[in-house]
Amino acid sequence: MKIVLKILFSVFILFCGNSAIYGCICPGVPLRPTFKAAKAVFIGKLSENILPSKTQGAKNGIVLEVEKSWKGVKEDYFSVTTKFEDYGVCTAFLKKFEKGKKYLIFVEGENFEVRNYCTHSEEIYSSEHPDWFKEQQNRKLKKLDKYGNFWLRFGKRFRLF
Repeated sequence: MKIVLKILFSVFILFCGNSAIYGCICPGVPLRPTFKAAKAVFIGKLSENILPSKTQGAKNGIVLEVEKSWKGVKEDYFSVTTKFEDYGVCTAFLKKFEKGKKYLIFVEGENFEVRNYCTHSEEIYSSEHPDWFKEQQNRKLKKLDKYGNFWLRFGKRFRLF
């Protein structure tokens, strides 16, 4: 009798359980709230020439040369700490910083952190990336141009636009 109950219970779980596995899926985090919550948003590349007097951000971090900024950057160089975690079979969005490559960076937290999973921080497209990725990233950069516009932010704050 116990064996029959165990088998029936197993069959019930098998057929009535959830068929989807959500281990590697990030929730669709909208760009605007991420932009608002970020301390800084910019495009930068790994810097070889570190100028401490012109560096903003974390004290002991990776220094990136700022090429374009939308929010929170006042200097030519910005130092960030990385919170790169290994998620096994789940592919990280940003694996590591490499010399010569450009990155879209969303800085968060008191330690000026850049996460590598479920984030909008990513490598700026190159010839290695597929066309759909380039198109998606171009749309994201255009939205950032809108969000970074001073007058648009001013108008939203006072509901003028």
